[in-house]
Amino acid sequence: MTTIVLCILWLLWPVSAFMGGLAYPILAGIAALVLLPSVLQSLRPQLYVGALLAFFVFAGVSSLWSPLHAPLVDFDFARLKFNVKSDLIRVGLLILALGILIAATNTLDAWGRVWVTRAARAALIVQLIIVTLLTLYETQALNFFSFAMPEPGEGIQNISRNSIIMVAAATVLAVDLAHGRMLKGGAVIAGIVLVVAAAICYLRGVNAGVLATLAALSGMAIVRLFPRVGFKVIAVGIALILVMAPWIFGYMSEGVTYATADDTVTYRFAIWHHAIDIISQKPVTGHGLGALRTMLDTIDSGMFQGQLQIPNHPHNMMLQLWAETGGIGAGLLALAIVLAGWRLPAPWLHGAASLKGAAIAGAMTAIACVSFDLWREWWWAVGGLLATLAVATPVRAPLGEDRMIGVPVDAPQQPAYVMWETFRPGRDGPSTSNNFNLLRLAFALMVAAFHLTLLPGLPALHAASGWLANAAEIGVQGFFVLSGYLVYASLERTPSVRLYAEKRVRRLYPAYATVIVLCTVAALLFSPAARAAPIEVARYLGWNLAFLNFGAPSLPGVFEKNPVTEINGALWTLKIEVMFYILLPVLAWVLRAAGRRCWVLIGLIYVAAEAWRIGFRILGQGAGGEVFDQLYPQLPGQMSFFITGIGLRILDREGFKPTLIGAGVGLGMIVATLMYREVEFLRAAGIGLLAAWIALGIPRLFDAAKFGDLSYGVYIVHFPIIQAVVALGLFAFPFVGLGVSIAVTLTAAILLWHFVEKPSLRGDSAYRRRA
Repeated sequence: MTTIVLCILWLLWPVSAFMGGLAYPILAGIAALVLLPSVLQSLRPQLYVGALLAFFVFAGVSSLWSPLHAPLVDFDFARLKFNVKSDLIRVGLLILALGILIAATNTLDAWGRVWVTRAARAALIVQLIIVTLLTLYETQALNFFSFAMPEPGEGIQNISRNSIIMVAAATVLAVDLAHGRMLKGGAVIAGIVLVVAAAICYLRGVNAGVLATLAALSGMAIVRLFPRVGFKVIAVGIALILVMAPWIFGYMSEGVTYATADDTVTYRFAIWHHAIDIISQKPVTGHGLGALRTMLDTIDSGMFQGQLQIPNHPHNMMLQLWAETGGIGAGLLALAIVLAGWRLPAPWLHGAASLKGAAIAGAMTAIACVSFDLWREWWWAVGGLLATLAVATPVRAPLGEDRMIGVPVDAPQQPAYVMWETFRPGRDGPSTSNNFNLLRLAFALMVAAFHLTLLPGLPALHAASGWLANAAEIGVQGFFVLSGYLVYASLERTPSVRLYAEKRVRRLYPAYATVIVLCTVAALLFSPAARAAPIEVARYLGWNLAFLNFGAPSLPGVFEKNPVTEINGALWTLKIEVMFYILLPVLAWVLRAAGRRCWVLIGLIYVAAEAWRIGFRILGQGAGGEVFDQLYPQLPGQMSFFITGIGLRILDREGFKPTLIGAGVGLGMIVATLMYREVEFLRAAGIGLLAAWIALGIPRLFDAAKFGDLSYGVYIVHFPIIQAVVALGLFAFPFVGLGVSIAVTLTAAILLWHFVEKPSLRGDSAYRRRA
């Protein structure tokens, strides 16, 4: 019975969403009544229920001092008073019904969970299609349904509300697709779902949708970062925002007035500013339930002259809560949230279900901060029904279970009086405790830091771009050295070239293609110029999927006003990496055939690569040297770094251990190349000596892959993210732009690892073991 009722409930989801979600409370109430007998004896009151009940009681009592008891002329306060009290009762009963549904969902057997999840997945996909079509063809849809909604404004409001409902559900759908076993490429499709849902809200001007997506991703990141206490962290965070709302939103709206508001965002800030003034008058008990609906003062001047100063509610549920019930109401609700968070299990025990729950909490909190009346029961119904979907998620392996690794083995102390010394013959370097993850992440961050100062085009940041350019160059070259070591070691452990090729493709291409496709989809959604030039978009997609980024580095209408117009200028190194992968099996065969004379061959390759790089760079500085300037950084010129990494692997395999003296010599070489271009040929050897000591010569400093192997993700996502932040104008406040860029890049890298990179790897991958 429970499975059937919940499946029907989810199959009706798109129909209700089409009407703006107004039917959700009714559907939830009917389903709860049907399922109540089956769960009645299993219901047990919890401590957070007592705190929530105390909040509702106090909210009801607050109506005693509400202005509804002092009606003004020409205003139907009797009807308003009835509506306000009935809203409170309806929301209270709805939360009870949602609790019954969640309890019933928790009793589902394995097959029941599968069928409910499938029904919900189908429903959400249908809703996504509907809301996309309504957004793209809004005028036609309003004309077609004019018989049901004569007022166009009502139809537009329903479409916008449908969009916000979709974006709240999109992260749940994305997690379901990414973790499903029935759908190949689910992780890529999940990313597309998130982009499409957020883009729909952006195109409609519903900023709450974009904010909700970011908040949902942040919630998912928290349960990944804190697999044991993630829900407690989220609950405390939400409670703090609620308790500190007047101060947080007061700071955000400081200095904004109705007279200076010139768009919907600043108008909303002005509303918040006015609401905080109202809160300050009665900060403890508030003005009473429904008080804000009685405030009919209008704006005297400015763009929004004649509009209500408080349009029934302040478009911020937390400020509304403070204004109506004061600090007491806010404190009681915050207490209920914290107690509920402590009641939830550790996220790692429930895998995808935990990700869904965290996404719902993040999205609904973000929406609560910028939209809707606190007592809109359809909004509570959306969150509650999505929560039932999280509970219904089929149980899989615990979250992060496969990230466990062995205890690091401390290397015995050795005298550091030679550059290399014999140590543990035959050891398997990549699989032991080392600092490779830390080095790779550091190199990726060096490149990202340079682009953070370069791409905004701000004089204030350019001061740091000079020395960061050198750091970024060393970062790229360091990547090549580590790639030479790690990929050569992987080839040694791989029994066939076919399997080697499969492992390389799995490691490199899924995440790379995901980033390219998502950038393309985003361009089609946000750029009319891109939609009008499908041939140019297809050209970008084709060239970049083939690693030939130079053939089409930009997209029509995307980042055209940025100082740099490229979509992802960091990807030029990937084609060099791919060419090295292709060349390596042949090179490895030649080195094995050379035996002890392999060092002569390694030296010759090193010298030839440096001659190519330095020679073509010198030629590129002369007249007509553009071609040479483009050739010098390509593969032959970078081979000195790859061959250095291969040489390090051979030394490690033969039992030699890097020492502190070797690291000091390497550091001296790097510094010399930065000061004197004439000795730049020493750069590869210097990076190799220093990197080898950090990676293998000392115990692991800390687990840089605790949250996943993020280095590749950071490298391939940071450039378009920074470009997007520049295009949004957030670098008008440099620290805001820097903070948003860093936070979004790290979040995107974590999601890319867990939803695309890691699922694409073989089960025996060394990258899985190290992360």
